Amino acid sequence: MKRSILILAVLLITMTSVVATAGVFDDRGVWHPVNGASMAKSAVTSFGPIDVSDRERELTFMVFGNSSDDSLTVKIDLLGMMSPNAIDTAKTLTVFTGTYRVFADAVTIADTLDDAEQYPYLFGRITNVDADSSLTGVHGWLYMRPRELNFQGAN
Repeated sequence: MKRSILILAVLLITMTSVVATAGVFDDRGVWHPVNGASMAKSAVTSFGPIDVSDRERELTFMVFGNSSDDSLTVKIDLLGMMSPNAIDTAKTLTVFTGTYRVFADAVTIADTLDDAEQYPYLFGRITNVDADSSLTGVHGWLYMRPRELNFQGAN
């Protein structure tokens, strides 16, 4: 009985720490906004907003998924926005967009945000543009290195 209570306590602590860290960059600068999504053909999976106000301008985005024909064909849109509200996505600037077909089931895109794209929040969409199959187990990762913030007048 004591052992089952101990196991339950460990599980609750682990689950609490996972929930507490969901929705933030981890200590390595990685955000996992898309976690195991299933996408029928022409389906869209959205993610964000992601607060990047304390991140460097360089970003790397990776999408991984499984499909029946051992290929992944997706359109990726990453948008910059001023608001943390997903409802405001109509007021965005496209950071990058592209359609990718990768036979190893993964695609990685690297980009540097210029001054016009330096918004505090990012919002994204992944669209399955493969006309023949659905995608399963789609994951998306965003990497952005933390930037050092310098405050004027701090003692």
